[in-house]
Amino acid sequence: VTPFYIDSPIQALESRARKEGTQLFWDLENSDNTVPGATDACLVFTNAYSSEGVDRPALRDDYSDALVKNIAGKCENTIVVIHNAGIRLVDQWIDHSNVTAVVLAQLPGQDSGEAITRILYGDVSPSGKLPYTIARNESDYGHLLAP
Repeated sequence: VTPFYIDSPIQALESRARKEGTQLFWDLENSDNTVPGATDACLVFTNAYSSEGVDRPALRDDYSDALVKNIAGKCENTIVVIHNAGIRLVDQWIDHSNVTAVVLAQLPGQDSGEAITRILYGDVSPSGKLPYTIARNESDYGHLLAP
């Protein structure tokens, strides 16, 4: 089904920043991002591609993990938003002292931008429960990952 529109996180965050009179800076192309000096919070959005009949090859995502670690190393209030189908290991950065929140947003829908923005601004509480465990390592899943 093709949605009538897609409200992306960057569009919704830009709109909210204009309403709030705040500034929003972004870099959607550079994996070695810089962080402006007077930053209150840094948002890192990650995702993992998957589709019907094509499973992800691993539970890790080295590119996204490096991006999170890079930003967390430069920003004391790093918030990670993960759009992902199913489980994903976060052990490389979850204990980083500058990672202050993780939002497991799962598969984005047409209103994902507004939904994420409302969570990030504290308008609503993301109180959902996961139907699976996010483990520290692949070995924590035991025989479930055996081919």
